[in-house]
Order: sequence, then C-alpha cells, then structure tokens
Amino acid sequence: MSSGESRVDEKVVEGACDHACVFCASDRQAADTNAWPSSGPVTLVGMEPGAGDLEAHVAEARRRGLSPIGVQTHGAQLDRPRLKALVALGLCEIELSLQGPTAALQDYLVGTPGSFERAVQVLGDARALGLEVRVTTVLTRSSFRSLAPMGPFLAGHGVTAWRVMVPEVAGRAADAFDRVVPRLSLALPYALHALSEARKSGIEAVLSGAPLCLLGPHAAFLSPSPARAFGEPCEGCAARSSCPGLAAIYLARFGDRELRTLEAPTDPRPSPRFAGAGPLAERGIAASLTRDAGQRHLRVL
Repeated sequence: MSSGESRVDEKVVEGACDHACVFCASDRQAADTNAWPSSGPVTLVGMEPGAGDLEAHVAEARRRGLSPIGVQTHGAQLDRPRLKALVALGLCEIELSLQGPTAALQDYLVGTPGSFERAVQVLGDARALGLEVRVTTVLTRSSFRSLAPMGPFLAGHGVTAWRVMVPEVAGRAADAFDRVVPRLSLALPYALHALSEARKSGIEAVLSGAPLCLLGPHAAFLSPSPARAFGEPCEGCAARSSCPGLAAIYLARFGDRELRTLEAPTDPRPSPRFAGAGPLAERGIAASLTRDAGQRHLRVL
C-alpha cells in the first residue's frame, strides 16, 4: 500500500447480479470464501451484495467489531425499509454505482431500464437515514463526454465523494473492449474537468486506474490502485513506483505512444475510502509482452 492510500478491506459475499453492465469486470458469481479482516473499515463487495443475505453479513461485521461497515452496490435491491433495517444492524456507508447524470446513459450502460430512477431513490433514502454515500462511475466510451454535470448533481443528493474509474479490462469489459474502453488521452481531459467541477461543489473527487503521465498538472486527483502493466516509456520513469500503469490488454490494443517518462516522482495523496472492483473475471483476452532482437512486441493471446 502506498503512503497516500486510505485503507479499506473488502469482504466478498454471494449475490448474483441482476444488472448487465457492459463494463462489468467481475466474476459472474462471487464466492463467499475470503476471510474477514481483523480490524478497521470493511466494504462488502461481490457481483451484487444487496441481492444476497446482506443483513447477515452486516450483522457479522458488527459482531467482529469492524467499523465503519459499507456495501458496494447498484442499489436496486435496497428499498427504504431494507436500508433502515441495515442501518439498525450496523451499516454506515454505501458505495453506489451510478454511470451518468441521465436515465438514458445509466440505463444503456447497465442494461436495465429504470436503474437510474432506482439509484436516485437510494441516494435520497440513504441521505435521510444518515448513511454516508460515495459514488463510482466507470469511464467508458459512451460516458466520458457526459460527466461534467455529475458533480453538481451528486452534491445536490448529499454524496460526499465521487470516483471516476478507468475500466478494469476483464469479463464483459474485455469481451466488448472496443465498445467500452476509451482512448485515455481523449477521455481523461473530460474526466478531469468533471472532477474539478465536482470539487467546486464540495465533493471529494478522485480518479483511479489512470497513468500519472496522462494527468499533467492534475496528478493530485489520482487515487492509489494496484499496479498493472507498463510500456517502454515507463522504464526509468521517476513516478513508476506510485503509478498504476495500464491494463495489459489496453497496451496490446493501443500501444504505448500515449505514455511518457516523468522526471520527478509523484506520490498519490490520501483519498476517500473506496473498495476495488471486486473479484475480476479470469475469462476474456490476455496479453503478453515479448522482446525479440531488441524489438518490443505486445501480443494478444
């Protein structure tokens, strides 16, 4: 863990998801097999924890003395009576998946009509019940030009933090790569503008999964995340130790000409607690990098 990371442990729980998000990188069935953390904050993650026995998991987390207790969810299974019961059991936080400021965009990306209205209802119910709400939006080819209104929209619904996440390229996101994954040199300026507007609205706004060299003077927006693959310009880069790099599949598809070598190190700043994407699907495209006779090759397997 880097010095700028706010620690949050994840607990994977069972719950088959009833959405069909085109950008989903998680396993189709999450297994309830990982151990509980010993202390500190915990976020319940999986395909859709809200569809499973969430009450039992929240109660168990409280019994173990873990706090605060959160859930990563799209919210469709969390009506107000259930949320009220979960709060009584110990639920403190929600990480809500919301993909845009309009029903047309949200419903298109998650493949479920009515999902936007349901998510907005959850925002209102959670605020009324005193829950802290953070929102995650995946940066897709369909959404990056539409993110600017998100900050004021979320601020008006009591959201405390917003994360824009570069897609994890696995599962459906790998299957539909050309539909889902944008060229980051094109999409990131839109995302950074939207995040700047969100901060003006009083929201803690962060970006995850983007290479530091593509952020220019806006590196402070980057939230720490695990390292992935690196291109040739990353060799000898002073910021590599704190940079998440890129998905190997992204490099295989687009190459590394967007990247550049930085001469000064950059350390991510402390950021709001957000859980990861949950267990990633192993299926999909894989990529490897080979070097032959001094030539660099990225090969899709």
